[in-house]
Amino acid sequence: MPKTFMRRAAGRLLPLSCLLLVCSVNALAAPSTFTVSANRHYWLKDGVPFVTVGFNRYDVWNPTDAANDGLTVTQYVQRMAQNGANVIRVWAEQGDQNASGDYWLEYPAGVYRPAQAARLDELFDACDAYGVYVMICPWDTYNIKNNWAAHAYNAANGGPCNTAAEVITNANARARVKSKIQYMYNRWG
Repeated sequence: MPKTFMRRAAGRLLPLSCLLLVCSVNALAAPSTFTVSANRHYWLKDGVPFVTVGFNRYDVWNPTDAANDGLTVTQYVQRMAQNGANVIRVWAEQGDQNASGDYWLEYPAGVYRPAQAARLDELFDACDAYGVYVMICPWDTYNIKNNWAAHAYNAANGGPCNTAAEVITNANARARVKSKIQYMYNRWG
């Protein structure tokens, strides 16, 4: 029997392996029920196959990215929806986007940055307005591996880990990861 995920009217985040699926619904619409098909190959939304059409956007709010065409986050999501897209996948933080770390959600370890949280607020609000669903990754594993020197969990930066691999093995790091997911749930869940 497929596992059923029910979106609460006030909720946005649902755990899904290492990703979080954010179900966006207009305020007046009833919550949708998402299930996994019997063969586990696709999603069902309210019992009907849900075909995802969308993008992986690492930096939708980065105004210097030429792919954004100078659009705001809201304008970008509106254009996605107008062209038939129904899903966007983003990362909660983009630590390698600039040297100042403005695009980190958590930096230093355990400190959540209001500027990046506000960017995510804008994204979620736009997705709610235009009926676009969001898959959000709490961190970027590519960035953990390839930009470890600047990562918040690096002991050299005050974090709990000496190596990138310890992000999943170090008990203190795992506790911080749980706190980060709890922070995301509390803010957007």
